[in-house]
Amino acid sequence: MNINRVSLIYFGATGTTEKIVKAVWEETGASAAVYDFTFCNRQQVATPPAFNEGELAIVGIPVYTGRVPVFTR
Repeated sequence: MNINRVSLIYFGATGTTEKIVKAVWEETGASAAVYDFTFCNRQQVATPPAFNEGELAIVGIPVYTGRVPVFTR
C-alpha cells in the first residue's frame, strides 16, 4: 500500500501520546494532517476527518490505570 497522507488523531494531557503518534508518523515519510483534541469539547468536533485510499489514520489515546478516558468511548 502506498501511503500518500497520514492523519494524526490524538489527545492527552501530558504530551506523551502526541510524541508517540508523531514518532510512528515520521517512519512513513508521508505528509500529515494533525487533529489534536486535547483542549476541545464535543461541540467543537463538528465534522470528523474523512479518509480515502492511500491514507492512514494514526490514533493515540492515553490510558489511565488500565482504562481509556470516557471521552473516547
